Amino acid sequence: MGDELSFSQSDIEFHEKPAASFAIAAVTNTSRCTAFETDNNSCRVLPGFKLGAPGQYEVNQAMEELRFKWRGFSFQHELHFKNIDDRLIAANLKSKTDLMGGYVQAGYFPHDLIPLVPKQLEFAMRYAAVDPNRDIDNNMQQELTGAMNWFFSGHSNKLSFEVSHLTVEDPTKNIKKDEERARVQWDISF
Repeated sequence: MGDELSFSQSDIEFHEKPAASFAIAAVTNTSRCTAFETDNNSCRVLPGFKLGAPGQYEVNQAMEELRFKWRGFSFQHELHFKNIDDRLIAANLKSKTDLMGGYVQAGYFPHDLIPLVPKQLEFAMRYAAVDPNRDIDNNMQQELTGAMNWFFSGHSNKLSFEVSHLTVEDPTKNIKKDEERARVQWDISF
C-alpha cells in the first residue's frame, strides 16, 4: 500500500501518504538440522536438540509480517511459528516440539506535533517474546525496550540509546530472572 518501504524501520522519509506492506511465508525441510543461518552449509541445532542423522528432523515454519509508516510514525510486527518433528525418536516419546516468537515495535518522530523536538529525534518502543517449547510452562523469554534514535544521515548514520527490561523463565529450576540493560550504539553504514 502506498510508496515502497525502505530498509529503515523508522519513518525517516516522513511518508505523507500511508505506506504498508504485509508478507507471509512458509517453508518445510527435512534434514539433520533444526535451524539454519544465511548460507546453505550453516546447519545448526536449537537448544535442547542434537545434530541429527540425515533426514532426522522435519521442520515446518510459517511467519507473517506487517509494516506501516505514515507522517513520522512507524509500526512493525512479526510472528513466527516453528514445528520440529524428530522422526527417529523412540515411538513412546514425544517427537514434536512447537516454538513461537515475535515482536511488535512502534516509533515516532514528534517534531511535527512538538516543534521544540529536533527533527532527527525518534522515540520507539518494542516488545518481543519467544516461547522455545509451547508444551512446557514457564519457559518464556521476553523483552520490553524503550529507545531514542538520533539520525545524522538517514539510516546510514544514527545514534541509538535503549533501555530494556528482560525476563527469562527457567522451567527446570522453576525460576524467573528479570534484568535491566542500557545500551548505546552508533551505526555507520557506507
